[in-house]
Amino acid sequence: MKIASFWSPPSSDWRLPAELVELIYAEIFRPITAEHRGKFFHNVLQRRIQALGISLAYEAHLEFPTPYLDQNRSGRVDVIWNAPPGGRSIAFEIDSWWRKKSLKKLIHMSATHQPVSIYYGKAMVPTPAPDSELRKIHVVRADPNRIGEFAKTGRC
Repeated sequence: MKIASFWSPPSSDWRLPAELVELIYAEIFRPITAEHRGKFFHNVLQRRIQALGISLAYEAHLEFPTPYLDQNRSGRVDVIWNAPPGGRSIAFEIDSWWRKKSLKKLIHMSATHQPVSIYYGKAMVPTPAPDSELRKIHVVRADPNRIGEFAKTGRC
């Protein structure tokens, strides 16, 4: 498995460690259990990413408010991991389709957090212009056909 990064120089501070990417993929593709049946995959994955952050000694929160304003509304980031001292915090948006609003929230969060988009939709990942702020966003691309039945219904 690999990460598709909009800004991918290997020496970059923005690059996520390969081990962390593998842990994120493991959560995405972990089998759905009976307790998750009938729930939206997005919500299940949100909680899995939160639990992973906690297990890695981050302070992890769901639906973290952001001052990003769009038509006089603030936003919420799906999951944030606030790092222990000396670490880099991470902000996650989880989507089954490309949402401009999600990308804008991640760009806003990039001042304080590494922005990560977990994308499990069927459309191709767009390629941004070389000078685009989108190059700061890491994209973890998950093939929806490998995740299972939820891909057809939106529910596990």
